[in-house]
Amino acid sequence: MQNYYEKIVRRVWRAADYVRVALIVAATLILIAAAIISAGLLSRYGLSMLVPLLSVGAVVGAWYLIGTMRTEYEYNYFGGEIDLDVITAKSRRRRVATVNVRDFEAFGKYSELKKTKQQLKNDYDKRWFMCSAPENPDCYYAVLRHEHKITLLVFEPSEEMLAEMRAVAPRLFR
Repeated sequence: MQNYYEKIVRRVWRAADYVRVALIVAATLILIAAAIISAGLLSRYGLSMLVPLLSVGAVVGAWYLIGTMRTEYEYNYFGGEIDLDVITAKSRRRRVATVNVRDFEAFGKYSELKKTKQQLKNDYDKRWFMCSAPENPDCYYAVLRHEHKITLLVFEPSEEMLAEMRAVAPRLFR
């Protein structure tokens, strides 16, 4: 009997994400201030209604941009295959790939790969960091060929997924 496992991992924000949010908020405030300052000029031409519309548009745009920064990764494991999805703002789902565990060329703890400095080389055509943070000790890596490109996948499978993967492809766990 084949088992189905699912795991959702939320991406942890880094300093760059907080800076991006601060810049979005600052740009929104500048746009609202510019709309208010130009209200006198706009009222001469009968366009004073644009000020609240621009203000509301700036706030909605900022809310949308900040919302798209909330990212989650979902792994669905069934029958030796892992479906990798990216969920943005808890509403938009995009399938990244479906990979077969038997097709992994290498597999192990990501912290061990970092020690060997292999990930710093340009050996990989694609890199998928689908984990909360690469520094997390629960992260695993897999090297595979996807669409004829060598791909490094960094993800956080559950213990049940690891046990099932061990049963499907024992050569990876030597």
